[in-house]
Amino acid sequence: MVWKFGSGKKCVSNVFLLRLYNMFNVYQFPKTALMKGLLVFSLFLVSLISFGQPGPSGGMLAIKVFRDGKRIELPNANWQIIPTNITLADKTIDYSSFYFVEDSSMYYIVPQATPAGGNVADDFYLDIVFGKDTMTIFPPSFKHRDIILDSIPFQKGVYKIPQSVYDFRELSKKGYYYGKTPVPNLIGDWDLFTRETYKCYIEKVEDLDEVPNENAYYENKQSDFKQHWQSLSMQKTGVAYYFNDNVIVAYSYALETTTIYEVKDFSDVHYFRSQWRPSVRSLFSKDGEVYAIIYKNSDNFGIFKLHFVNEKPTEDLNYLLKKQITEEYEAELNGLRLYDQTYRDREAPQITRNYEAVLESLGLR
Repeated sequence: MVWKFGSGKKCVSNVFLLRLYNMFNVYQFPKTALMKGLLVFSLFLVSLISFGQPGPSGGMLAIKVFRDGKRIELPNANWQIIPTNITLADKTIDYSSFYFVEDSSMYYIVPQATPAGGNVADDFYLDIVFGKDTMTIFPPSFKHRDIILDSIPFQKGVYKIPQSVYDFRELSKKGYYYGKTPVPNLIGDWDLFTRETYKCYIEKVEDLDEVPNENAYYENKQSDFKQHWQSLSMQKTGVAYYFNDNVIVAYSYALETTTIYEVKDFSDVHYFRSQWRPSVRSLFSKDGEVYAIIYKNSDNFGIFKLHFVNEKPTEDLNYLLKKQITEEYEAELNGLRLYDQTYRDREAPQITRNYEAVLESLGLR
């Protein structure tokens, strides 16, 4: 049995309301209809604001571990489950306002609920220890949603599960009418999660003045993506590329294969402002190559060339590191347009010096 936190409402203090009421009686305020009306309105306004306060909420992580094809009963004296970078829920408090989920075959990790979501850090990870072997898993965030990993094949190593792959979990199990099981998936080869595989790296080739604010279809209906996601069909190759936000799914009609790609920068290290994740707004083809109109933030959007990488790169993409740093440097300069000329004249040289120093430190000058 486990707690699952839902949204709640914080009631206004009765003591505060009583004091507000008494203020109008103890002190000799004129007992006019206007003053009485103000009192009623004040009580209503305070109550309305208070009841609008969000209550504690959060998701949870549920796991099921297998070894040599057999499910491991957890908790187990021979196994250790060690969550890191999380504040766990206090089991001693009253959970009468929460609803329960029960599955004896699952092991649950429940963060402390807060108005901002579960108290779990972005760099949370889970160690599963058996004997001298440790399996470290970086799951998708469960700060605001439940994450269920019910097909973990225990093996030593470090595994990072992309949100893009997790979102296709149900489709991977059921198959639907899309032919072969999607790749990568959570019921197949977990070795793929030990390294960067099935990524779509982006290379900016042109700035644009404006791009669409959102995808035409912003629904996360992975189970029926063909019906709900926009797509680009390549007649020569027989491949259709379906896209939604930072995910592109390539479906081959000839091979009946479904391949899931996370759209991302070449490097996760950003030397200027924190970068938003890329959001694909449109796809098109030119000279046999696939390009995308991508929005990153208000200072950085345009046309990007797409580089699809499966288990091993077929081309040397290391040059993308310098291009990414230059792209973000130019976006930083672009952001100065919102300020007055004096500020721009002062900040621009410093940004340029930082850019040159980064290139120098990486040997990219």
